[in-house]
Amino acid sequence: MHVTHARANMPAMSIDPFSDRAVYRQLADILRKQILDGQLAPGEVMPGEVLTQQRYGLGRNTVRAAFAVLRTEGLVDCRRGIGLWVRQRPVRREVRVGVGVAVEVRMPVDGEQAGLGLASGVPVLVVVWPDGRQELLNAEEVRLVVEPGKRIRPGSGREVTDGRAVPG
Repeated sequence: MHVTHARANMPAMSIDPFSDRAVYRQLADILRKQILDGQLAPGEVMPGEVLTQQRYGLGRNTVRAAFAVLRTEGLVDCRRGIGLWVRQRPVRREVRVGVGVAVEVRMPVDGEQAGLGLASGVPVLVVVWPDGRQELLNAEEVRLVVEPGKRIRPGSGREVTDGRAVPG
């Protein structure tokens, strides 16, 4: 893995200590925006705890809590000796679903996270095909495509075509 280090001169956005939003969440919002806007590029090592504390005038626990939010969201990863770095955005493959296919979204259980190479906070998709076979997929790497003319009613688990539930 190739990593580069974040620029120390990156402008600091402000934290409002009087806001209803928790300070660590405000910091996570700022860092998330920098990642999504490309100011912190994939593979780039995030500014360390001490630099972030100094830049924003925050305590260690607040900075750690903000970093934990970003890890949970799958935006950054951490490894001893490297630090915290921005994760690569995965290339998504299409999985087409239609009549008779059930899809469940859940957090991975023991062994699944490592087996699929999932970052912390990344859910899995369990696809049950009409023949009964199950497929476990990394939700970050998949884009579900509902076949043309087919829709799924949220929460019902029943297939809907043209606004009417299909018997089944």
